[in-house]
Amino acid sequence: MHVPCKLITAWALDIAEKHGIKDFQASRGWLFRFLKRGNLSVRRRITTGQTMPKDALAKIANFVKFCEKQRQKFNFSLGHIANMDETPIWADMPSETTVDKKGSKVVPIKTTGHEKQRITVFLAVKADGTKIKPFVVLPSGAVVKCSKNGWMNDELTFQWVNEVWGSLAFEQRFLVWDSFKCHISEDIKEHLRKMKTTMGVIPGGCTKFLQPLDVSINKPFKAFFREYYDAWYRKGEFEYTKGGIIKPPNHELQVKWVIESWKKIDKDIIMKSFDTCGITSSDPDKIHCLSPGQPTEEARVLLNETNENLEFVAQPTHEESDYANDDVIMIEDETDLTEEILQESLVDIAMV
Repeated sequence: MHVPCKLITAWALDIAEKHGIKDFQASRGWLFRFLKRGNLSVRRRITTGQTMPKDALAKIANFVKFCEKQRQKFNFSLGHIANMDETPIWADMPSETTVDKKGSKVVPIKTTGHEKQRITVFLAVKADGTKIKPFVVLPSGAVVKCSKNGWMNDELTFQWVNEVWGSLAFEQRFLVWDSFKCHISEDIKEHLRKMKTTMGVIPGGCTKFLQPLDVSINKPFKAFFREYYDAWYRKGEFEYTKGGIIKPPNHELQVKWVIESWKKIDKDIIMKSFDTCGITSSDPDKIHCLSPGQPTEEARVLLNETNENLEFVAQPTHEESDYANDDVIMIEDETDLTEEILQESLVDIAMV
């Protein structure tokens, strides 16, 4: 089974409480010594990620310019600028790190066997820090919005626009999202125009630089969700199939965890992320991917070039969707037990 450091410390605290051991804190120092005595090390799961397109610098500069042009044209208030993204939540959520014997070349991780089952959560935030109510899509047969396999599609995108984004608007609004095909169909473009919404499409391969939810929010959201999952897993109050396989957390429980995890996202992080991604600011000193040392910092130069005929055209792509990574490459990598790894494994969520 996967054994993250948090799980070890939680088990240790439970045992200490059960046996009446006081003043035991399961500190990092204790964990370090525990692992050393057992000849254990922290192992990290590595997956393939989004690759940077060759024309990323031009795409980033054009997107920032496009956002600036729309702000100048419509003078959006922060409450009328938003970012939406669909993200999968897996029925089985093993940690990125696990503990095993030193020297092991391959570490099998036991799970509940439901790694491919998922729900989809539509998350959206506004530049003034507002968190829009999560829109949860479950596999067919559940009560919440359903699709055949729990994935997004054109119909669900329209439902989100109508029921969550809403048609009631007295001022022009600005909705930023990635270039997944459901977002840039002619039908959805026309529908958003009727709803007084200007659409900003993040260019393919650039969401890790330009999408607030990807840059600052999805990671802590999923980390909070994993804390609920780990607590459920630690308690061991499972239900089993007739074949003796552990059932995943039920949908009611997953939706509850989504809501509670979303509540924990800090408003200041949301507000800062829109500047960081160049949506509410074109100041290169505020845009993270243009910072010195970043692989795309040279796009700063392009921002200073005038482009009177700027036209941003997005083409359909699957690379922006989390669903493009169904079959990820798994690499077992032994990591030295350092203070940095221990802190990452133990600390809840740091401010980004």
